[in-house]
Amino acid sequence: MDTCSACGARLKPELTWCWQCFAPARHPAPGAGPPPRATQDDLDPDPSPQYSRWRSGPTTFGPVGRISITVVVAFIGWLVFYVFRFVDGPLVIADVAVYAVAAFFVLRHVWRRDRVA
Repeated sequence: MDTCSACGARLKPELTWCWQCFAPARHPAPGAGPPPRATQDDLDPDPSPQYSRWRSGPTTFGPVGRISITVVVAFIGWLVFYVFRFVDGPLVIADVAVYAVAAFFVLRHVWRRDRVA
C-alpha cells in the first residue's frame, strides 16, 4: 500500500485521488524507491516577529512622533488644568478626570509595542 504525499493516509494502488484530502495520488514506478525528503534548506524559514516601541512600524511614527504626541498631550493637560483652576466646583474635577483618562488611553496606544519586522 502506498501513502498520500500530502496527508500520509494509506492508499490502495488503484486509487488516483486520496480519499482523505483529495490530493492526486502519485504512485511510484515499480522499483523506484521512496521519494526524496525535503532538507532544511528547502523549507522557507519563518522568522519570529519583532516588536519595538522605538523603531517605527507600519502604523507608528517612531520615536520622534511618539515623543511629539506625548508633549502635545502633556501641553493640552497643562492647558486644561490652567483654564479650570479658576473655576470651582465638582464639574472641574470631572473635566480634569475625563481628560486624564482620555490622555492615558491615547498615550497607551501611542507607546504600545508594535510589530516592526
